[in-house]
Amino acid sequence: MTSMVDEAIAWRRLRPLFEEEALGDHSAEAIAFDLLSGEQLVIRQEPRRAARLERAPAQHLGCATEAASATGATVWDSAHVVCRYLEARPSAVRGRRVVELGAGAGLVSCVAWRLGAASVVATDRPEMLALLRANCEANCPSADGARRAVRVHAHMWGGEGADALAAGGVDTILAVDCVYDQGAVEPLMQSIAQLMRFSPRATALVAVDEQYRRPHAALLFMSLLAQYHLSAVPVSMEGLDSR
Repeated sequence: MTSMVDEAIAWRRLRPLFEEEALGDHSAEAIAFDLLSGEQLVIRQEPRRAARLERAPAQHLGCATEAASATGATVWDSAHVVCRYLEARPSAVRGRRVVELGAGAGLVSCVAWRLGAASVVATDRPEMLALLRANCEANCPSADGARRAVRVHAHMWGGEGADALAAGGVDTILAVDCVYDQGAVEPLMQSIAQLMRFSPRATALVAVDEQYRRPHAALLFMSLLAQYHLSAVPVSMEGLDSR
């Protein structure tokens, strides 16, 4: 008998046939990401957990049930695009202290580390840390002791603990595909603002995938910037080869 989760995984496989083709296989147990340097990262996913998102009623995808939806268990398309952006503009992370909010499976944090970030702190909800830690350990080895491994921390947006994430300073804050639910927008903004209070010169790179996410969340995010004494500058993705 086919379960609802199996049906959701099948839906993930079929959807690219009648929409724009996805950049990664959300139904795979792992994906390979080839860096322009020739190195390859292998990121493990948990598609059976992530598939719950497809079956959940739209009104139940807010903060209160986000843990059940397991959105971070797969690599979303915006992560592929941001990784190519960082490869094209490595100065955004090279030699810089990086904190990623909502790191999910960890692809972007791993790419930032491979591009020479001075330090990387990858954060997500407590129940996502096992997958995140496994991927960071597998793709960011520090056996030679030359550079510190990626640090993995639990952090709930808007909650306490930003001071621990900012220990030693922060230069670049990454939030990739985190603006998707109106109820989660202000907590995310609070975490960004908290980190910037510890490091006023920090820059946050926030990426929104409009194909999958609801536009009201992005509009709310932009409307809150002034309230938190922040400003936004759009960045161009033109000319990037996300493949």
